[in-house]
Parts: sequence; structure tokens; C-alpha cells
Amino acid sequence: MRSPALPETLTRAVIGAVLGSDIAARPAGDAIPKHLLAPHADRIMRLSERFTGDAAERLPRYLDEAGMDDSYALYYLPINAAKVATLLTIARAAGYLATGPLRVAELGCGPGGGLVGALTALDGTPLSLTGVDHSESALALAGRIISAAGGTFSSIRFNLESAVPDLRAPQDLIIIANTLNELWRGRDDTIEKRTRLVAGLAERHLAPGGVMLLLEPALIAPSRELIAVRDRLLAAGGWRILHPCTHHLPCPLAAQPDEWCHDLLSWETPAVVRQMDDIMGFNKHRLKFSSLVLTRGEPASPGDRWYVLTDPHEAKGMTDLTVCGAPGALRMILSRRSYSETNRPFRKLGKGDRFTLKLLHGPEKLYRLTPDDAVRVD
Repeated sequence: MRSPALPETLTRAVIGAVLGSDIAARPAGDAIPKHLLAPHADRIMRLSERFTGDAAERLPRYLDEAGMDDSYALYYLPINAAKVATLLTIARAAGYLATGPLRVAELGCGPGGGLVGALTALDGTPLSLTGVDHSESALALAGRIISAAGGTFSSIRFNLESAVPDLRAPQDLIIIANTLNELWRGRDDTIEKRTRLVAGLAERHLAPGGVMLLLEPALIAPSRELIAVRDRLLAAGGWRILHPCTHHLPCPLAAQPDEWCHDLLSWETPAVVRQMDDIMGFNKHRLKFSSLVLTRGEPASPGDRWYVLTDPHEAKGMTDLTVCGAPGALRMILSRRSYSETNRPFRKLGKGDRFTLKLLHGPEKLYRLTPDDAVRVD
């Protein structure tokens, strides 16, 4: 998958809100002075260590720390915006969020990465944007960024662990990005609490035909916890998955403790993120994340559709993929001697792609494509 490019106006809005309008107005090819970025890079390195730590350990309210919301916005906001923009592009391709005006709410918004992603993917559509967060300074920063980008923003200061917030009006899109995994950590009822929050938001605040977007880090614990929320929501009924799942059966990876599902995204890395990476020794040329894009409604038929779980493995004249569909997770192999025009698209599939293939024989755990297999990329 590849993300839509973040508009220059949005990246300049972020830089201007954090580093000042003079820095934001510099020519596109001019690097930001390193001494201005170094304090933010130091904070991001410390924050990254927290994010990859014990998943059961309760995170402190890191955006309340002095300067942390600015640093988070400078580095993570473009990253989160790219992920959200990609998922919204998928939702639009499925026929959702096609016309405006639209109301968009992001819960646990911080400085507004999900809302900036909505501005990117839904460009040209009138949007009314609402940010919900416990941090007053982060909400104020989100307001400055979105206003500078020409958006309409309102804020709600709220602790998501206390109740389902009142979003004031039905929402066409509700975004919860990198937030569920921080709620109710280390409790026996963690999954139940998170599921109730998502279900409660949909019941009270999701407009007919609206979309709910859940996005989490591609680490094993938050990813598997998102799978658990998925399975609980589907068991309750009334949900349709738009991405990544091609079916509505229990996740076949749930019973495999060392397996999880995540997307891999290519993107046009903004210069400020590249500069921060150079200082920190990080590399964000591709982005990993776990996600679930949902709408209310009856589940759609899987229709012989598959989702690619892994990057392709090419060896000894074979293309080897692990895929997921209604029959479960299985390997598919196409050997050179079975190449044909109808199965040619299989050779170009990569992680995160979706395709249609009607199996010509029982797959068990391995399906070998024949020249008669017809592959169509979604």
C-alpha cells in the first residue's frame, strides 16, 4: 500500500505551530537548523522507548510533559496522518464518505494526527473536525495546526476511561488512533472495556453509513488486543469490516499466540521527519500499523476474497505468500511452471494487498496455484 502525499500546506502548518511561522516559510529545499530539532528528537527517543515497553504497564500522560506535545506533533503527527489518510482512501473506494459535508471526531487526538489525515484524504469535502483528549495543551496545539491549514476545529477535554464522551452531533467518521492500547492497561477486563467504548460510540454517535477507524501500533500486544476487540464486536453482531479482513468469522490468528496482523505502508516522507530520523538514527521510510475499519451493517459475503499477511518470498522460481480469507490463514504458492495470464497478478501482490481468487481445490494449509487459477487484485 502507498499513502496519499500529505499536502505541503499541512506539513507547514505543523512546523509553523511548533517552530514558528518564519521556519515554516523557508523554501521547501532548506533544511531546518539541527539545533531547533535536537530537543524534539531527544524527547521522541525517550517517548519511543515508552511506546515499545511493557504493554501491561500503564503509560503516564506523556503529552502533559513540557514540550512533549510539540515534539509529538513534529514527528508522529505526519506519520499518523499518513496512516489515517490511507485507511480513509480504502473506505472511500468501498463507497463510504463519498459526499459531504462530513463530521469527523478523533478520540485521544493529541495534536490532531488523525484529523490531519482526514483533511488529506477527504480534500475538497467540507469537514467539521472535533478533537477529544485529556490534554488541554495538546488540544490547543491541534486547534492551531488545523486552523492554519484552513480547517474548522472544536475541542472536547475528556478522560476516555471515565465514560463514552458526548460528541454533540452524529459523526460520519470516528477515529481512534494509537489510543485504545493505552486505555485500561493491565486489567482483567481490558478487552471488555475497550469493546464497550467502541460499541458505545457507534451506538450513540455514529451517523448512518458512518465509518469507525481503529488504528494501533504494529506491536504484538496492541495488535492482538485489537484482534480480540474485533472478535467481540463481530460476536455481538451488526458490524461490517471494510479493512483489513475479507471475512467476518473469528480471526484465525487469535488462536496462535505469536501471530498478529498488520499493514505495511510506503509514503512520501516529509523532510522534517527525515531530518528527525537522521538525528535519532531511526528510519520511517515505511510505516507499520494494525488497523480495523468498520461500519454498522450486516456483514458482506467474503466472495473468495483474500488479504496478504506477509511480504512475498521469492525462491527457486516460486512466489510464496501467506494470506487470510474465510477458509483461514494459509500459504499460497505459484511456481514458474504454472504461470499463466490469469494468475499473473499474483506475482505482483505484496503485504496488505487484497485480491479475489476462487479456489479450485481444497486448500488445507497450502494452496498451489494452477494455470487455471484467476487472480484479480481489488
